[in-house]
Formats: sequence, structure tokens, C-alpha cells
Amino acid sequence: MIRLVIEDILSKGYTIDGEMDDNWITLIHESHTPILIQEQNELIFLLSKYRLNERVKKDEIRLQRMLNKLNLKSVFAKFSLNFDPEQGPNAIIITTTWFDIYSKELFNNFLRIWQYENREMLFDVDGIEDFLLLTRKSKIVA
Repeated sequence: MIRLVIEDILSKGYTIDGEMDDNWITLIHESHTPILIQEQNELIFLLSKYRLNERVKKDEIRLQRMLNKLNLKSVFAKFSLNFDPEQGPNAIIITTTWFDIYSKELFNNFLRIWQYENREMLFDVDGIEDFLLLTRKSKIVA
């Protein structure tokens, strides 16, 4: 099942960047946020992340409120914070789940909405760029 989803994502200009130790496959694109993808128990998990700067240490509650508002507005994306050094640098983590049903049309709609929530909706939040290493104008990098 994951093969069909990855092939669909690759057809949109993404390329495979590699596989991490815990079986996450990284897909990168010139103008979209990188996607990490993994299949578990007939579910497909998609994940993106944005690294945070040092300001988050001073104003974490403000950032958490922003993410809570995003979670209330989003259709597919779930926004959370990662401060676990074993999981990598401090980051906003954006996840979603695709079920074990494949329809090209349904998946394309799903991915389009998630990409919007993942980038545009996030950057439309007033003040979010205070916390991110990237800005809306930054070049996308994995």
C-alpha cells in the first residue's frame, strides 16, 4: 500500500532522500516541505517538521497557544512540539494519517490540503516566524 502512496507523491516532483533508522522514508521537493513517511499496521503516517530557534525557551506558552488554534482549524494536520533531544532538535511536528485505502483522487485531495495546512496555514499565524528557523521566504530544505 505504501508503495502506491509514495509513487503518487513522487509523481508530484518529490524525490526520495533516504531512509532513517526507524524506517521513515524522507521525500523532498523543491517548493514543498519535506515529508517523512512510514507504514505501520495498515496505516500510513506522514510527518513534517520545522526547527525552532532559541526564543521558544522564553515564550513556549505563546507558541503552544498558536499550535492549539491551528489544531482547531486544521482538517488533517496535527501540530505538536518536540523538545526531546533523542528525537532531534526542538521542532514543530506536523503529522497526519492515511488509511489503508488507495484512491488517486482522494489521496491527491488529502495531500493538497495537508500541504496547505503544513506550510501556508502555519505561516499565516501571526507571530509564528518569531519561533521558526525558516521564514515563509526561506528556501525549503530537508
